[in-house]
Amino acid sequence: AFGGGQPDTQPPNREPVSRDFKLTDFGRAVLGTAMDANDFFHFVNLRSYFPQLAAASQFITFGAYLGSVTVNVRGLPDDLDKMTARQKLDIAQYVLRQIESGVKRESIEYVGTKDFKPHPIRDRFTDRTLKLRIEGEAGRSWAESNVPGLDQIDLGSKDWHAYDDSYGTDQEKLFIRHMHDQEARLRGIYDDFFLLRNEKAVKLFDFDTGRGFEPDFVLFLRKRGQNSSTILQLFIEPKGDRLRPHDDWKQEFLSKLKSNARLETVFQGRNYTVLGLPFFNEEGQTNADFKAAFEKEALET
Repeated sequence: AFGGGQPDTQPPNREPVSRDFKLTDFGRAVLGTAMDANDFFHFVNLRSYFPQLAAASQFITFGAYLGSVTVNVRGLPDDLDKMTARQKLDIAQYVLRQIESGVKRESIEYVGTKDFKPHPIRDRFTDRTLKLRIEGEAGRSWAESNVPGLDQIDLGSKDWHAYDDSYGTDQEKLFIRHMHDQEARLRGIYDDFFLLRNEKAVKLFDFDTGRGFEPDFVLFLRKRGQNSSTILQLFIEPKGDRLRPHDDWKQEFLSKLKSNARLETVFQGRNYTVLGLPFFNEEGQTNADFKAAFEKEALET
């Protein structure tokens, strides 16, 4: 229009290009639909390959899983800019199939043994240097604790408590207080009892999945008889309400110990039982469940 020239227009780019996309950029709805369509990515099955996975949403967002996956897509620039939900779903399903093949190829089958072998306590519970958080209850000693009533208990004078002090959460300290309250009854039943804080000394592995964890406390109860001794070894885990949903599998596993554990006999004349109790928590139904189980297993003998 000016000087008889033609308008300067840019023709569309018709050359295919490659572009990287983060899989999570396709959106949780697309990824969730892709996972729902593939039985391998259903949560129950994923847990058999990834025992630490707490929720299906973690598999989508966490960097250890889909959160760090990128996919290279080749196409025309305009098409890549305007991918439809259907196209994103097709790509996501393709990527998931590749991931499924890789996981199956590289996976290690978890097998939890039910065999328990004896080890001397002195070999497992040794002196350790602990790293403690300064802030919060776990960074406070027994004397410095904000938990009510602890100042009336001289923990260092208790021969059943293996340590002179206690650094732990409020629920851990409350559990020790509970043991103090049961001291007289336990002494009336058992010749010896000892409570040990488990700092990486003993690790248990779930019978079904192989997931491991370290119960906070191990309680030993021993009663001498005329011809034999009865020894109970109880694994106990105080647990705050905030962590319950994530750790309920631990409580389920502990409940199976007594009926499933196979103990290797080393010394004749010792009746040994290994068992776990429900989570300890000072409040609510959790407290009632623990106390009922403790009464049944440790005090009604």
